[in-house]
Amino acid sequence: AAAVKAGVLKESADYTKAATREALVEATYEADQAIIDLAAQATVNANNTVTVSGTSEAAKVSVKIGDAEAVEVEVVDGAFTFTTEKALAAGTHTVTVSAEGATDVVAEVEVKAPDYSVEAVGYNKIQVNLGQPVEDISKLTFAVKKGTVTVNVSKKTLSEDKTSVVLEISGQLTKGDYVVTTTGLAAEALSSTISVEDEKVTKIEFTSDKAAFVREVSGSSTTVNTKKVSVGYKIYNQYNEDRTSAKAGEVTFTAGKGIANGTASAGTLTLEAPVDYVLDEKVSISAVHGTSGTYATAVVSVAS
Repeated sequence: AAAVKAGVLKESADYTKAATREALVEATYEADQAIIDLAAQATVNANNTVTVSGTSEAAKVSVKIGDAEAVEVEVVDGAFTFTTEKALAAGTHTVTVSAEGATDVVAEVEVKAPDYSVEAVGYNKIQVNLGQPVEDISKLTFAVKKGTVTVNVSKKTLSEDKTSVVLEISGQLTKGDYVVTTTGLAAEALSSTISVEDEKVTKIEFTSDKAAFVREVSGSSTTVNTKKVSVGYKIYNQYNEDRTSAKAGEVTFTAGKGIANGTASAGTLTLEAPVDYVLDEKVSISAVHGTSGTYATAVVSVAS
């Protein structure tokens, strides 16, 4: 009865009597067909696609994942492999591999949602941490909103390790909450919210402890003006970005000797006095950003 149930003997056969040679041959053939080897395993890839691979004596196998339609996969030299085209949704998925004449192989895979997050990294930059490496960001869509207003993304830059993307927006980030949504990374769209503050000056620094005499060019000749010396400076925001050109007009400079005049585009502070500066003379200088209260002081030596 067990042989009949397994399909090894026909139901019409009288298995209480001695079997004929024909029945034995047929039963042997059916038994061979019922024990075809099939082995398979399923692996979740970094991008949340699933790869099913294994070995089989059959010419083809059927792979079914969850409620999706089964896919026929050709067996080549006794081996097969299949990878889903798209990422699977987070959760547990049942994988069933079957082949004619073989016992089904059933396994479960756990797909985890990417460790997705966003953060402000510049006055006009948001970094999207993808939680997994991505080869081609053209397949991803990024949307940034502040309230109901869509923020224009002017540039997207993939990191060297391919696990994050920096979005540059038109204009700059202002105080409030921004929602960043990415589609194409997982089976469902992923969103995260960040709260940002208005840009502010957090550091001013003088780039040298020397203030050099200013050289003035007139035609083909160059002269040293001993009543003028200069020293470089830089202004940084809370993201440690150099914002000298944009913020120099908001900074007030003073000096212990001479009148201080900051040149924004060049990041140069020039001191001009009614009397000559002399080599190695010590001059105190300071800079204050009025809105933030950020300041810097230094003592520089006059140099040639």
